[in-house]
This record gives sequence, C-alpha cells and structure tokens, in this order.
Amino acid sequence: MCFCQLDSKEPLILPTDTGYDTIAINVIQFSDLDSMPVKINLTRLNSGNGIQSTFKELDAKCHKSCSLKFGRTKLERAKRK
Repeated sequence: MCFCQLDSKEPLILPTDTGYDTIAINVIQFSDLDSMPVKINLTRLNSGNGIQSTFKELDAKCHKSCSLKFGRTKLERAKRK
C-alpha cells in the first residue's frame, strides 16, 4: 500500500533513499502548512524513529501520482498561499 493509504490500481514504485527523505520532509512541511494534498494519518507513517526511517524499514512504496502531489513544486506553491 502507498503512504497515501489509499487503494488504487496504479502501480507502486519503490523510491530511492533520497526519494524517501524528500517525500518525508515534504509531507511534514505540507502538514505544517495545513495544506496536505491528500488526507493521510501521519501517526501511521511514524513508527517512532521518524517518517524517513519508517519508510525505509518497511520498504514503503508509493504511486507516482502521490509522489508528484508531494513534490517540491507543489510544496513551493503551498508555501506561497
């Protein structure tokens, strides 16, 4: 299942370590801005050592479309609002 926690027929991809870090940092920033592109339960993304660690421990996968929703460009737009 994707970190978005939604079922979809879209294929899942396995991000690189850098990808995990970027997505985790962006998820936190979107949450801080109260501008989450997808409603997700952040507590489910953190097993106690941070979101990045949880992603890596679980070999978390994501939909390409979810990865794009939490991308840098979308985050910069959210910051300007």
